[in-house]
Amino acid sequence: MEDYKRFKNNWETKLQQMFWDRFKKRDQNLNLFYFFKFGTLKSEVRLDKNANLYLCFIYEKRKTDDVKLQNNWNSNEKKLFDIFEKNFKENCNQKYIGFSKFSKNEDVRDVLWAIFLLGNENDIENKDIVEFLMSEKVKANYENFTSKKLNADDALDCYISEIIYEFEDIAFKIKKEIFNVEIFRKFVDDMVDNMSFLK
Repeated sequence: MEDYKRFKNNWETKLQQMFWDRFKKRDQNLNLFYFFKFGTLKSEVRLDKNANLYLCFIYEKRKTDDVKLQNNWNSNEKKLFDIFEKNFKENCNQKYIGFSKFSKNEDVRDVLWAIFLLGNENDIENKDIVEFLMSEKVKANYENFTSKKLNADDALDCYISEIIYEFEDIAFKIKKEIFNVEIFRKFVDDMVDNMSFLK
Protein backbone atom coordinates (compact mmCIF):
# COMPACT_ATOMS: atom_id res chain seq x y z
CA MET A 1 0.00 0.00 0.00
CA GLU A 2 2.87 2.40 0.78
CA ASP A 3 4.30 1.75 -2.69
CA TYR A 4 0.93 2.62 -4.22
CA LYS A 5 0.79 5.88 -2.26
CA ARG A 6 4.32 6.81 -3.35
CA PHE A 7 3.39 6.02 -6.95
CA LYS A 8 0.32 8.25 -6.66
CA ASN A 9 2.15 11.14 -4.98
CA ASN A 10 4.95 11.11 -7.57
CA TRP A 11 2.55 11.11 -10.48
CA GLU A 12 0.16 13.64 -8.95
CA THR A 13 2.80 16.38 -9.17
CA LYS A 14 3.65 15.42 -12.77
CA LEU A 15 0.00 15.35 -13.81
CA GLN A 16 -0.73 18.78 -12.36
CA GLN A 17 2.37 20.19 -14.06
CA MET A 18 1.24 18.66 -17.36
CA PHE A 19 -2.22 20.20 -16.90
CA TRP A 20 -0.89 23.70 -16.17
CA ASP A 21 1.68 23.54 -18.99
CA ARG A 22 -1.08 22.70 -21.48
CA PHE A 23 -3.50 25.17 -19.91
CA LYS A 24 -1.03 28.10 -20.03
CA LYS A 25 -0.70 27.71 -23.80
CA ARG A 26 -4.38 28.53 -24.22
CA ASP A 27 -5.35 30.89 -21.39
CA GLN A 28 -4.30 34.25 -22.90
CA ASN A 29 -7.86 35.59 -22.77
CA LEU A 30 -8.08 34.76 -19.06
CA ASN A 31 -4.92 36.61 -18.01
CA LEU A 32 -6.28 40.12 -17.86
CA PHE A 33 -4.10 42.95 -16.59
CA TYR A 34 -5.32 46.51 -15.99
CA PHE A 35 -2.87 49.15 -14.84
CA PHE A 36 -4.90 52.06 -13.43
CA LYS A 37 -3.40 55.11 -11.75
CA PHE A 38 -5.24 54.17 -8.55
CA GLY A 39 -4.38 50.45 -8.58
CA THR A 40 -3.69 47.27 -10.51
CA LEU A 41 -6.27 44.64 -11.43
CA LYS A 42 -5.31 41.24 -12.77
CA SER A 43 -6.96 37.88 -13.22
CA GLU A 44 -5.73 34.32 -13.17
CA VAL A 45 -7.03 30.77 -12.83
CA ARG A 46 -6.23 29.07 -9.53
CA LEU A 47 -6.88 25.84 -7.64
CA ASP A 48 -8.12 25.88 -4.06
CA LYS A 49 -7.11 23.36 -1.37
CA ASN A 50 -9.77 20.93 -2.65
CA ALA A 51 -8.39 21.23 -6.21
CA ASN A 52 -11.47 23.10 -7.47
CA LEU A 53 -10.84 25.65 -10.21
CA TYR A 54 -11.54 29.38 -9.88
CA LEU A 55 -11.12 32.42 -12.08
CA CYS A 56 -9.85 35.02 -9.59
CA PHE A 57 -9.68 38.79 -9.98
CA ILE A 58 -6.97 40.30 -7.78
CA TYR A 59 -6.82 44.01 -6.97
CA GLU A 60 -3.90 45.92 -5.48
CA LYS A 61 -4.45 49.50 -4.35
CA ARG A 62 -1.87 52.17 -5.19
CA LYS A 63 -0.95 54.65 -2.47
CA THR A 64 -0.23 58.36 -2.62
CA ASP A 65 0.45 61.07 -0.06
CA ASP A 66 -1.58 63.56 -2.08
CA VAL A 67 -4.95 63.75 -0.26
CA LYS A 68 -6.81 65.32 -3.19
CA LEU A 69 -5.43 62.71 -5.59
CA GLN A 70 -6.26 59.90 -3.16
CA ASN A 71 -9.88 61.09 -2.89
CA ASN A 72 -10.13 61.04 -6.68
CA TRP A 73 -8.60 57.56 -6.78
CA ASN A 74 -11.03 56.35 -4.10
CA SER A 75 -13.92 57.49 -6.29
CA ASN A 76 -12.56 55.50 -9.26
CA GLU A 77 -11.84 52.52 -7.05
CA LYS A 78 -15.49 52.51 -5.93
CA LYS A 79 -16.59 52.40 -9.59
CA LEU A 80 -14.41 49.34 -10.09
CA PHE A 81 -15.71 47.65 -6.93
CA ASP A 82 -19.29 48.33 -8.03
CA ILE A 83 -18.68 46.37 -11.25
CA PHE A 84 -17.47 43.36 -9.29
CA GLU A 85 -20.13 43.59 -6.60
CA LYS A 86 -22.81 43.59 -9.29
CA ASN A 87 -21.30 40.57 -11.06
CA PHE A 88 -20.08 38.49 -8.13
CA LYS A 89 -22.08 39.70 -5.09
CA GLU A 90 -21.08 37.39 -2.22
CA ASN A 91 -17.84 36.43 -3.96
CA CYS A 92 -16.07 39.64 -2.98
CA ASN A 93 -13.68 39.20 -0.05
CA GLN A 94 -10.40 40.50 1.34
CA LYS A 95 -8.27 38.31 -0.93
CA TYR A 96 -10.02 38.80 -4.27
CA ILE A 97 -12.20 41.57 -5.62
CA GLY A 98 -14.21 38.77 -7.24
CA PHE A 99 -13.95 35.12 -8.22
CA SER A 100 -15.96 32.54 -10.10
CA LYS A 101 -15.86 28.80 -9.49
CA PHE A 102 -15.81 26.37 -12.41
CA SER A 103 -19.36 25.02 -12.71
CA LYS A 104 -18.23 21.38 -12.61
CA ASN A 105 -17.87 20.93 -8.89
CA GLU A 106 -15.07 18.40 -9.10
CA ASP A 107 -11.54 17.77 -7.92
CA VAL A 108 -9.22 18.40 -10.88
CA ARG A 109 -7.04 15.52 -9.66
CA ASP A 110 -9.89 13.05 -10.27
CA VAL A 111 -10.07 14.17 -13.89
CA LEU A 112 -6.29 14.02 -14.33
CA TRP A 113 -6.13 10.51 -12.89
CA ALA A 114 -8.87 9.41 -15.28
CA ILE A 115 -6.84 10.86 -18.17
CA PHE A 116 -3.67 9.16 -16.84
CA LEU A 117 -5.43 5.78 -16.69
CA LEU A 118 -6.91 6.33 -20.12
CA GLY A 119 -3.40 6.59 -21.54
CA ASN A 120 -1.52 4.14 -19.31
CA GLU A 121 -3.90 1.52 -17.93
CA ASN A 122 -2.73 -1.19 -20.33
CA ASP A 123 0.96 -0.47 -19.60
CA ILE A 124 0.69 -0.83 -15.82
CA GLU A 125 1.56 -4.45 -15.03
CA ASN A 126 0.33 -4.34 -11.44
CA LYS A 127 -3.44 -4.14 -11.79
CA ASP A 128 -3.79 -3.53 -8.05
CA ILE A 129 -2.32 -0.06 -8.66
CA VAL A 130 -4.98 0.57 -11.30
CA GLU A 131 -7.66 -0.49 -8.84
CA PHE A 132 -6.10 1.72 -6.13
CA LEU A 133 -6.19 4.76 -8.45
CA MET A 134 -9.66 4.08 -9.87
CA SER A 135 -11.77 5.69 -7.17
CA GLU A 136 -15.50 6.20 -7.75
CA LYS A 137 -15.03 9.74 -9.09
CA VAL A 138 -12.01 8.85 -11.20
CA LYS A 139 -13.98 5.95 -12.67
CA ALA A 140 -16.92 8.23 -13.56
CA ASN A 141 -14.58 10.56 -15.48
CA TYR A 142 -12.78 7.61 -17.08
CA GLU A 143 -16.07 6.10 -18.30
CA ASN A 144 -17.20 9.49 -19.60
CA PHE A 145 -14.01 9.80 -21.69
CA THR A 146 -14.16 6.21 -22.99
CA SER A 147 -17.85 6.59 -23.91
CA LYS A 148 -16.81 9.51 -26.13
CA LYS A 149 -13.98 7.39 -27.58
CA LEU A 150 -11.36 9.95 -26.51
CA ASN A 151 -7.68 9.15 -26.07
CA ALA A 152 -5.73 10.74 -23.22
CA ASP A 153 -4.52 13.76 -25.24
CA ASP A 154 -7.96 14.52 -26.64
CA ALA A 155 -9.57 14.09 -23.20
CA LEU A 156 -7.16 16.62 -21.68
CA ASP A 157 -7.75 19.07 -24.53
CA CYS A 158 -11.53 18.73 -24.19
CA TYR A 159 -11.36 19.29 -20.43
CA ILE A 160 -9.19 22.39 -20.82
CA SER A 161 -11.52 23.69 -23.55
CA GLU A 162 -14.52 23.42 -21.21
CA ILE A 163 -12.70 25.45 -18.54
CA ILE A 164 -11.48 28.08 -21.00
CA TYR A 165 -14.90 28.54 -22.67
CA GLU A 166 -16.68 28.99 -19.34
CA PHE A 167 -14.14 31.41 -17.86
CA GLU A 168 -13.72 33.37 -21.12
CA ASP A 169 -17.40 34.33 -21.01
CA ILE A 170 -16.89 35.79 -17.53
CA ALA A 171 -13.58 37.50 -18.40
CA PHE A 172 -15.01 39.09 -21.57
CA LYS A 173 -18.07 40.34 -19.68
CA ILE A 174 -15.90 41.99 -17.00
CA LYS A 175 -13.59 43.45 -19.65
CA LYS A 176 -16.55 44.97 -21.49
CA GLU A 177 -17.95 46.53 -18.31
CA ILE A 178 -14.57 47.98 -17.38
CA PHE A 179 -14.11 49.53 -20.82
CA ASN A 180 -17.64 50.96 -20.70
CA VAL A 181 -16.38 53.31 -17.95
CA GLU A 182 -14.66 56.13 -19.80
CA ILE A 183 -12.05 56.90 -17.14
CA PHE A 184 -10.96 53.23 -17.02
CA ARG A 185 -10.72 53.07 -20.79
CA LYS A 186 -8.57 56.20 -20.76
CA PHE A 187 -6.21 54.72 -18.15
CA VAL A 188 -5.69 51.63 -20.29
CA ASP A 189 -5.32 53.62 -23.52
CA ASP A 190 -2.71 55.85 -21.85
CA MET A 191 -0.82 52.80 -20.62
CA VAL A 192 -0.79 51.27 -24.11
CA ASP A 193 0.42 54.58 -25.59
CA ASN A 194 3.26 54.73 -23.05
CA MET A 195 4.20 51.06 -23.48
CA SER A 196 4.14 50.43 -27.21
CA PHE A 197 5.04 46.74 -26.82
CA LEU A 198 1.50 46.16 -25.44
CA LYS A 199 -0.07 47.05 -28.79
